[in-house]
Amino acid sequence: SIIALVSVTVLTVGIFTVKADGPNLIANPGFETPADATTPANWTPGGFGNNDRAVTYENVDGNKFGKVKIMTHTDGDAKWVFQSVPVEAGALYTFSDRYMSDTTTFLFVQYIKADASSTYEQIASVPSSGGIWVTGTQDFTPPAGTVQVSIFHTLQGVGELSTDDYVLSQLSTPVENQFSQGIVSVTFDDGWLNQYSTAYPKLTALNMPATYYIVSGAVANNEFGYMTATQ
Repeated sequence: SIIALVSVTVLTVGIFTVKADGPNLIANPGFETPADATTPANWTPGGFGNNDRAVTYENVDGNKFGKVKIMTHTDGDAKWVFQSVPVEAGALYTFSDRYMSDTTTFLFVQYIKADASSTYEQIASVPSSGGIWVTGTQDFTPPAGTVQVSIFHTLQGVGELSTDDYVLSQLSTPVENQFSQGIVSVTFDDGWLNQYSTAYPKLTALNMPATYYIVSGAVANNEFGYMTATQ
């Protein structure tokens, strides 16, 4: 009997120990020190693509922060970019900032290698703050070969985003940020009946749990070849 769409993932890195946050790696994290009247020290206005954007350095009643606004948008983004900082590949880091937005925004990490080449990873989709200041936090691990990172809180559509009080700190070393042994995860897609009738008994006999990703509509409609709700 064929067991449809089984996926086996071997994980060699994970989190099993976490220590107190290290020091903040970002210089001028609260935009308090100006480079000039329009730019904070250690920061660069950024953005790309086809959009009408404004990237501004704000001072409201003595509170300084970065703001981006997109008036029309076809593609691309707007953002403030802090100077990249050294990191250890394989270590666990935590990032947070205080933000105010009226639309969904996004967090990207720029992973920089020793040869200055870069790759980018989206690590969070950040919901609108409803026009008030809130704080968001996201953890991540730089991949092998990374020597520096920067993190972009980006606006990718019409709207406004203000950011302040950035924090990037190390939670654990590469040695601490891993399982003591390899881990195997078994997953099945769609909820086919033979996953229940064939795979489930064999895995149960081996005391090996699995994750079954169910197509809920197929189950609810009692479609042929899928598990039932009871199963």
